Amino acid sequence: MSLSIDIVPLTNSLDMYGPPDTCSAYSLSGHVAISVKPHYSLFERRSAIRLLLQSLCLTFEGQTEIVTPKIGYSATRLCCVTRELITEEPVELNNEGEDDLVGPCVWNVVFNLPIPGWLPQTSVIGVDKVGVKYVLHATAKFEVINDHQSGSGWGLATLCNTFRPRVRSVNTRKQILLRRYVAAPSTEPLIPPVVTYCINALMSSTYSGKNGIPTEILEKIEVIATVPEFVNVKDSLVPVTVRMRTRGLDAAECKRLQVTEIVTDITQKEKYRCRPSNTYLAMYPVPPKNRQPPNEPLLEPNPISDIYECGFASMGGSSSDVDARTVSFLPPDESGKYQFSKGNYVFADDATPREVPTWYTMEITVPFITQKAANVKDTQEWLDAALLPSITTPLYNITHEVAFSITCSYDVPGTEGESLNECFVFRIPIFMVHAPPTMPIPRCLTPPPSLCASRMMSDASSVPVSSQTLPPYSQLYDYNGERKIDYSIPLPLYEPSHGMPSSSLIDLEADASLAKSALL
Repeated sequence: MSLSIDIVPLTNSLDMYGPPDTCSAYSLSGHVAISVKPHYSLFERRSAIRLLLQSLCLTFEGQTEIVTPKIGYSATRLCCVTRELITEEPVELNNEGEDDLVGPCVWNVVFNLPIPGWLPQTSVIGVDKVGVKYVLHATAKFEVINDHQSGSGWGLATLCNTFRPRVRSVNTRKQILLRRYVAAPSTEPLIPPVVTYCINALMSSTYSGKNGIPTEILEKIEVIATVPEFVNVKDSLVPVTVRMRTRGLDAAECKRLQVTEIVTDITQKEKYRCRPSNTYLAMYPVPPKNRQPPNEPLLEPNPISDIYECGFASMGGSSSDVDARTVSFLPPDESGKYQFSKGNYVFADDATPREVPTWYTMEITVPFITQKAANVKDTQEWLDAALLPSITTPLYNITHEVAFSITCSYDVPGTEGESLNECFVFRIPIFMVHAPPTMPIPRCLTPPPSLCASRMMSDASSVPVSSQTLPPYSQLYDYNGERKIDYSIPLPLYEPSHGMPSSSLIDLEADASLAKSALL
């Protein structure tokens, strides 16, 4: 007899919505399939399977791992949720009374685990496939009741059963994909709101002394950038709006300023740590240090951890506890540079008094890709660079930015063709997220109100239309789901049908008198 178990969740993924929240929890449901396949030989008698299931334990474990050139390998346990499904006495499983004693028998044990709502989503980093991973483990302990009756004589199986432990165990695991969406699903497409940033031109300028624009002019230039609050990682463009104007600058100075070019880029910044950050530990209930590896090893660590533990790979080439890199995700055929035509004096009329000030507006779409080609100079750990959602974990953070570089030119008064150039460089954070799928619109069982009204008016224009509403559920059914009965309304009195013949009434009276005499 062989016993195996399999974890069958209700859905292929565990979906969470909104930002991480320590006050929320999600349900991970499904069943554990216990399959028993009997094994018979020519010398054995077929009999029913009887086994005693003593324990069926589920453990949901989350972990985060990193591998970088400077740090090496590091891991942290995110959570550990354990649930014993056999809570009272052991459960006997048997197939007595079944017609088929040869085929496998399957029992399903349902489960429902509460999963914390603050967990980061599943992510895969690098060629070593580290990152954030969640695995559901199941362990069953059982005892075969009729093992001693499996054979009538001596044999090799009987000898092996003598040394085999009475309580056996089997285990299995199932990787769970945890996805976090920025919002709950809806029938309407998700349109992200926009965020506006005011840029200090003087602070963002790369002031170059005598060859740059004077500070008294720079401090009167206003720059505003508007970006979406979040961007779907499955998109390919980021819409950006940049507005510029001068405020309080003389008319003569306004006519000497022009915008020559703008350069854009979209970057992913990855920062790794060898140990969990104190900020993260203060925000989320991560298991304590005594439950972290190596004090308590992970149930399913990445295979690369064995290489570092055995000493075949060094734990980093330097003593630094932090490692980081920045990757640009502009397409290879895009430079991100937009050159304006000469004589682009966009601030020439800013000094003219107006009720509503005018802005020089630049609407830009920044393209991006999801997979970065490997660089020859990159080390083995940095070969793979994929665009990931913005995420914060105990060991690493992934953030995204849109970088701008706006070049302005200033004509020096009293010279012929001499100009001073200044570059404004600034970065605006954006959030790469997973947008929820659009739900299909439910089918309407009744025609639209406009059609109903038109048909009623055309069919019976003189009949008044009255709207009908169903009564509340609580008025029809009680809390057990039984239909309510109004006992205040008496039942109607029984009356014989008026169409019954008189002869039938006489027969009924006769039968009633006979029945009464029989009773007496």
